[in-house]
Amino acid sequence: MPAGTKKSTTTNRCIAGLTTVVVSIGTVMVLGPGTVMAAPCDAPVVNPIACENSLPGNPESQWGVSGSGSSSIQGFATDISVDQGNTIGFKIDTTAS
Repeated sequence: MPAGTKKSTTTNRCIAGLTTVVVSIGTVMVLGPGTVMAAPCDAPVVNPIACENSLPGNPESQWGVSGSGSSSIQGFATDISVDQGNTIGFKIDTTAS
């Protein structure tokens, strides 16, 4: 083992531990004792998208498709995601008139 390796490792662990303690104390000082962070949907809702993304959503039994779904209609969105207010296109193939 090279000279000073054990001492260096011990020093690094002490510095990492001390850093964790300082950051924890700083967080308590900034937030204050007993301060609770608001959930994304707590009033006032600051970010409606963060609020929506924190909700559980519907169970898969309501929206899931088994296999390839219906043979009478198939489709998909042209984009993976769309910003609020923007347009999204769909590609649809159906036997319906």
